[in-house]
Amino acid sequence: MIPLLKLKGVSKRFGGVHALRQCNFSLQSGEIHFLIGANGCGKSTLSKIIVCALEKDSGEILYNGNPVNFSNPGDARQAGIDVVYQELSLIPDLSVQENMFLGSRNQGKLGFTDTKAQEKICRAALERFKGVVSENLTPDIPVNRLTADERQIVEILKVFIREPKVIILDEASSSLHSTQVEILFNLVRELKEKGHSVIMISHKMKELFEIGDRATIIRNGLTVATVELKESSHEEIVTHMVGEQYFSADKINRVPKDEIFLTIKDLSAGKLKDINLTLFKGEILGLSGLQGQGQSELLLTLFGGHPEYKGDLFLDGKKLNLRSPAHSVRDGFAYISGDRKSYGVFPVRSILENTVLAYLKKTGRKFFSRKSLRSEVLPILERLDLIYDNLDDSISQLSGGNQQKIIIGRWLMTGPKVILMDDPTKGVDIKTKEELYALMKELCDTGVSIIWNSSEDQEILRNADRVLVLNDGWIVDELREDRLSEYELYKAAMA
Repeated sequence: MIPLLKLKGVSKRFGGVHALRQCNFSLQSGEIHFLIGANGCGKSTLSKIIVCALEKDSGEILYNGNPVNFSNPGDARQAGIDVVYQELSLIPDLSVQENMFLGSRNQGKLGFTDTKAQEKICRAALERFKGVVSENLTPDIPVNRLTADERQIVEILKVFIREPKVIILDEASSSLHSTQVEILFNLVRELKEKGHSVIMISHKMKELFEIGDRATIIRNGLTVATVELKESSHEEIVTHMVGEQYFSADKINRVPKDEIFLTIKDLSAGKLKDINLTLFKGEILGLSGLQGQGQSELLLTLFGGHPEYKGDLFLDGKKLNLRSPAHSVRDGFAYISGDRKSYGVFPVRSILENTVLAYLKKTGRKFFSRKSLRSEVLPILERLDLIYDNLDDSISQLSGGNQQKIIIGRWLMTGPKVILMDDPTKGVDIKTKEELYALMKELCDTGVSIIWNSSEDQEILRNADRVLVLNDGWIVDELREDRLSEYELYKAAMA
């Protein structure tokens, strides 16, 4: 059978870095095919080359058996190939409907835009997610008033309503919670039944085996294997990804110091209601529950993001005043978010500048030499096993996982007492996740405490010492020891 889409010997370089090296890939009609591999291995680069968002250096692309050379993504879209990017392409000030139909030719009889027809299509598409998004998600609402998951849904639907022959989903589920992901998967299955094909880029192993037919694994710019998922296993795929045998370790029961480090009494802010908790020195305290129940809000409040809060907080016996992030940093808090675009990187700045920002702010240093800063930064980046070419390169040249390492390094330079982590592994590959878990435990062994919100239940159950379950802004349960299980977590979250 002739593949619907085939790439032969595709290569791409960025300066001295080989993003892709003689990559081969084939997609059959009616297939759900995963592209997987570590961050920076070339998955997103390959998807952008398919639609000519990036130009390949060499190689050949065949579509329906014929060589193609699209001039731009618009040409690829016209041919029936479209992509949902990891970084959103929505225009914030336009409405949901206007964003969905940007560039469309849906016109009425006199040549004018048929807004009524567009609204009907838009409402029908949004109806698929009814009950798992806010009632305010309507065709006329501006995108800048939507939550992160709602914006991702609009980005997805903008492509799905066109029903292209090939859809590329670049980590499209990373901002969605489980019920939203299931609806997305239903949409993907429906397209498959119609003979359409889907390329999915994901770091969630569960998704591969739940919905995928085949997976192509990329390592260091090379396509190292293509496997039939029904005949494969978790261990086989990770072996291809990292080049060595890997098994997830069982949970290690750590014993944090029996010393209360942070005390929170009757904290209310935004949707948070009478939060009471204690954090021990050297402890990893997990936050869980259904997405959007106050976990992120609690972390932002502790980082000075809600100065109108009510309640009392004590760190190492000292009463805190969370007036601003600057005050929180001086008190010893660090904040690491999985939303790199909003809370993490400064894309126009260099790797060096992105790494030292918080350190310079905390120390108040106004005069410094770049040479001395480099000597302080290099050991941190070496510790994090960062892959980069030059410290003066723009951080935007790095993969998402390596950008996240920069953010972690930024806060390690400040010598934090408490690290607030809001879904920091979102969009990060398995190997980098394991490195982060090991680093967290290493930091805790030195007396650092961590409060950690994660959208991946297994991740937090395996690595946290305790887990607090939130529901509608309340802490509804505390899981520890034998109760650290999915059953107990879901029972508490959905009570």
